[in-house]
Amino acid sequence: MIYILNNPANPAIMLSEALRRAAELLDRGLTDVDLGVPQFGDARYTPVPFSAANFRDLPLAGPGATLGFVDGGNREVLHAPDFSVQLVRVCSLLFRNGERAPHRTIPSRIEFLSIARAFPRGGEIYYAAELLPVGRPAEAFLPDPESLVMSSRDEELSSGRFRLDISVVGAAARRFAEWQMLAGLMEHELDRGDIAIRDGTLQTAVRNEAGPASAAFSAAAGRGVVLTALAKTSALFTSSGVSLLAAVEKLSRDAGRTGAWYYHPLVKNDHPEHRAEIFACRLHPSSKHVFRFEILRDQARAMDECALRRVFGDLAANSRDLSFPGYPYGLVDVDETARVRRSECSALKALLASALAGKGSWQRIESHLSAQDAHDVLDQI
Repeated sequence: MIYILNNPANPAIMLSEALRRAAELLDRGLTDVDLGVPQFGDARYTPVPFSAANFRDLPLAGPGATLGFVDGGNREVLHAPDFSVQLVRVCSLLFRNGERAPHRTIPSRIEFLSIARAFPRGGEIYYAAELLPVGRPAEAFLPDPESLVMSSRDEELSSGRFRLDISVVGAAARRFAEWQMLAGLMEHELDRGDIAIRDGTLQTAVRNEAGPASAAFSAAAGRGVVLTALAKTSALFTSSGVSLLAAVEKLSRDAGRTGAWYYHPLVKNDHPEHRAEIFACRLHPSSKHVFRFEILRDQARAMDECALRRVFGDLAANSRDLSFPGYPYGLVDVDETARVRRSECSALKALLASALAGKGSWQRIESHLSAQDAHDVLDQI
């Protein structure tokens, strides 16, 4: 066994030296690295080699299409290994002529409680949920509870030998409700040529998610609304191990692109569960961020360059707010509206605990909670 002795008189000297060497390693790893080609790790994605010719400048568009934004949030009220109570909130916002616009038909915000429980089936543990709408308007957007039944060892979501945490059920309920809100927005609030923007991607990731996603895809096609998604983060790489979006950003600098632009094609995508054409974009000249942007595949492939520039131009026109230039303000606003805060759930937990105490069952519930709340105790020490 090897022991490394720090100097107790000045341990910061060793830490500062370690940080200096870390900076050297990071600098060496980011300097003059071959960009490689986009890499998606699936044969249904065919990479397209990088080319400066794939950049397109964005027009300085004024207010154009109506934009509809959708996002959701969820947070646990109670959590134990065998049950999870979550508050789920899904919101949509409209921007018309550059300003917030009222909804005509559907609610702009819905909330519901997801009560997930574990149960045995065929020698394995499964999870299921009951959904309780908060107010009648939420009822139309609730997922089918049968679609949320999942094995605790679901191969699409589990990692290695470990069971899924039961909290994934509430997160799945939020995703499904987001798709249904998106479909409702396109069917009742947006018109042909308008643009719907989902926070994230158009890819389905949870078992049975294809159902509500397909309903949104059908609404887009039937109404002629352009269905899109913008992801705040991306874990995609190139074949040389470089962040894909960082590689596109470096390519833009090397090509002398100083304004707003979109980049396409990155990849030829024939994945049946990811019906999207994938772009990279910088939506403001002063933005430090390049984002992944997707358009429903059939719609994007039917567009000419003029139509694509209009979509990106309308999005860029909504991305001029000084608080986050280059990121659509509609997504900032809908994220803020949909976010479920810890303080809200603390209050709900107190109300639920009081209701359970009134039934004489809070002590029994606490025995389940104590199986997993030791971390909360440590966090308060």
